[in-house]
Amino acid sequence: MKMHQIDFKNFTGYLNNLYYYGGYGGMNWNDMYEVQAAFINEHTWCDTGYNNVLTGQGEGITLGTGGFQSADVYRPFTLVKGTFASAWETNQPVYFSTYTYTAGTGFVLKATDEIVLGQNAKTINFGHFGSDFKDISKITFVSGAGAGGSTCSYGTPTYGYILVMDNLEYHWNAGGGKADRLQPIGIAHRGPQHLVPHLTASFAPLSAHDGQDTAGQPANHGVHDAYHADFHVLPQAEHFGP
Repeated sequence: MKMHQIDFKNFTGYLNNLYYYGGYGGMNWNDMYEVQAAFINEHTWCDTGYNNVLTGQGEGITLGTGGFQSADVYRPFTLVKGTFASAWETNQPVYFSTYTYTAGTGFVLKATDEIVLGQNAKTINFGHFGSDFKDISKITFVSGAGAGGSTCSYGTPTYGYILVMDNLEYHWNAGGGKADRLQPIGIAHRGPQHLVPHLTASFAPLSAHDGQDTAGQPANHGVHDAYHADFHVLPQAEHFGP
């Protein structure tokens, strides 16, 4: 099988909502963002998950929940490896759920694995979880409440649900579909161009109540500087075929 890597490069601006880049990496993206190194480097942050995962031009994040699926759900993939960290916490449980897709039924939960992350970059070999990440059409991430993170950035422990990831390695499995031929979709075709997510830390522990939004899902509780998302230029076309 030919391996492919999603390394969140060739974007511009500071922050890109990946929903507007359907087909990037052969995937459609739900509640996920690409954060540029320029955004991270202009802050005084140190020893955060942002800093520790970053190896190139950018990295992917969720704000507490998010995920991606094959742009053609009839073409399954196997997630092999990836680098992950909690942006702001230590001992933070993150629930990785994988799904298959069946015509007439839709997505069916295959497995859920709890993986505990801190702010140090952790390379996860998903082969260690048996078949949980093999032959899937979708994966979601849900962050739970962990313990206080490094005091390096603010002089006090930090808290937050943001999950950081980079260097995702996968391969396509046998099956129909044309996901490898899809290219990023221009924002001119896809609705609003600006969002204001909070990417910074909270400074109080997250309780079960604080960690639930109105949909009953973990919410991001960054309370300081937010940044207007920039969606100017599409990443260069990348090929993710066999």
